[in-house]
Amino acid sequence: MKSLYALLLALILTLGIQDAGAQKLKRIKKAIDAGSYSKALCMIDAIDTPKEGEQAALHYYKGIGLLNIYRQEEALAALKKSTFSVDEKYPYYLTQAYLENDSLEAAQRTWRHMDTALLTQEELDLLTNHLSSYESIYLNRKDVVVQNLGPTINSEGHEYNAVITKDQKSVVYTVRRVGLDDVATDGLAYEQILKATLNESGLWKDPQPFDRQSTKKHHDATVQLFDQDTKLVTYHDEDLLLSELREGQWSEPEYLDMLNQPGSAETHCSINETLDTIYYATNYYSENGNLDLYQLTKRADGTWNEPTPLKELNTIYNDDSPYMASNGELYFSSRGHNSTGGYDIFRSRYNKANGKWSKPENLGHPINSPSDDTYFNVFGKIAYLSSGRTGGYGNMDIYRVFLFDKVRITGQVVDDGSNEALPGAEVRVEGPDSSYIATTDEMGRYAMLVPVETVFKLSVTYQSQLVYAQRQVIKVLLQDHNDNVVQLRVNKKGVKRDEVQEQQIAIEMRNDFDTDPEHLEPGDMAGPILATVRIHRPEVREEVPEAPELEIPMVHFEFDRSEITGEYANTLRQFAEEIKDRAGMKLTLEGYTDKVGANAYNKLLAFKRAQAVMDFLVSQGVSSDQLQISALGEENPLEDTEGESMLNRRVEIKLTGSSGAGLAAN
Repeated sequence: MKSLYALLLALILTLGIQDAGAQKLKRIKKAIDAGSYSKALCMIDAIDTPKEGEQAALHYYKGIGLLNIYRQEEALAALKKSTFSVDEKYPYYLTQAYLENDSLEAAQRTWRHMDTALLTQEELDLLTNHLSSYESIYLNRKDVVVQNLGPTINSEGHEYNAVITKDQKSVVYTVRRVGLDDVATDGLAYEQILKATLNESGLWKDPQPFDRQSTKKHHDATVQLFDQDTKLVTYHDEDLLLSELREGQWSEPEYLDMLNQPGSAETHCSINETLDTIYYATNYYSENGNLDLYQLTKRADGTWNEPTPLKELNTIYNDDSPYMASNGELYFSSRGHNSTGGYDIFRSRYNKANGKWSKPENLGHPINSPSDDTYFNVFGKIAYLSSGRTGGYGNMDIYRVFLFDKVRITGQVVDDGSNEALPGAEVRVEGPDSSYIATTDEMGRYAMLVPVETVFKLSVTYQSQLVYAQRQVIKVLLQDHNDNVVQLRVNKKGVKRDEVQEQQIAIEMRNDFDTDPEHLEPGDMAGPILATVRIHRPEVREEVPEAPELEIPMVHFEFDRSEITGEYANTLRQFAEEIKDRAGMKLTLEGYTDKVGANAYNKLLAFKRAQAVMDFLVSQGVSSDQLQISALGEENPLEDTEGESMLNRRVEIKLTGSSGAGLAAN
């Protein structure tokens, strides 16, 4: 009898434990459905030893939670530990995770497993749009530099919506960090406002609470700082407020009654200097509850007209964070149009002649990413944005954008020992994807383009002797004048190549919409710069005897793959040995696919195949200056078939230079 009681007790305990586990999963799912992702993640982490049957579901919910707080790498790892059987929408979230980790091919493969009938129309349209838009934008990278502001500003929490002071030396921004305020209902701390300032070296000092203190247990966020930094718009619990700086003190914020509507959310605005035109985002007039953009103008008598929707810019999805730049361009973030994932940044300009806004232009990669990119504001050639992209410090981070990737520098080449200027010296810049060579004039002066905010090699050769070699990083400091003079003090006796070191060079640049960084005038150099500049040209070499004939290989690929297999790796290795010393040879790597799949996808795959061949040849000692890529996709098939074809999945190597004697196509 005792054994029967023990058995019943064990059964009751087991059922109780199973029921407790099921209840925990229900509570976690409820938090996920409510958008309380941080709370759900805390509940998951509190489970010390999950039962074997619960693990797949916990990984699934953890992946969804992490994905929504911009921890994409961890989200993908968690979701890959789950299974397709855990939930019918598993492929939907796994596709998102792959896409936000820049794994487009894996995202497209996973997407084929999704029963799209299980999705809402909005979910289906958005993800389909993101997949197709990402392909086209990925292949057209813009010549800009996107730079994380670093760990002084960003943390494992959320940092976003940086507004810039007039001197562009300070940022005022919003944070959600543990310890700064109590935890809100979504599991994150309430929004607070901080301020950080640059030091003389262009580095950020430790941030401090902003002068106008945030209210505890309320959401207070930055929106706009304007009118010579004397007016500040903030967001407070779904309303917009205005404070003024009076005798060094910020006034109590007042509600912008012309914007705020009861029961709605007004999230962001951009007010002009004369306080008579406002662009703002609200969901008050929306049928589906999503945000739209509106314009509000003031009458001559001081009253306000009725809000006007920006019809050409609004979509059925969220359109938010408008910013009107001083050059007349309106920037905003949207989940619609041709967004590559989440919010993307767009710009448009009002045409007074026809009374319409121009078609929104996606700012492209790398400004936009497969994650949320928003709160964009621009000052001349420098902009700031907030992004949840991979590679950040935590959740949402603040980034600075240089709307250029090269700058013109000038200077003299001078021997460090004798102070003698060296005419006819060759100054060479070798960047990650370009090279520039300048020859100094009779006064030893040079002028040339160099990449900014990235490591490149700078070398000087004088009378066939290497006299200078450094790895450099050009840091751009914003000033009210240009000082782009970089003096190169060299050792005329020569230096060893293994003595190359790394150093940082700071240049100063006036920042306005009219400044062209690639054509900066020299700051304090006397007289014109007469140096000649050659771009993408190899060093001039002595003529060599004609080489024996060499066959040019063709590389073929497995279906839907861009990896080089062993057979072709050996062929390319031998080919590299033959061409790496022929500096005058120029080759084009043409990537192709078969006709299976969408044309846009095949273009991307063709690009990756050509890039793989280029990377392999460079790894074997071939100069990247000799190579260029062309992605042709389904064009020029070798085999006329609509199906799979190994012949068509290829990279052809074409001779395009003038010093290729002795080559024969295979």
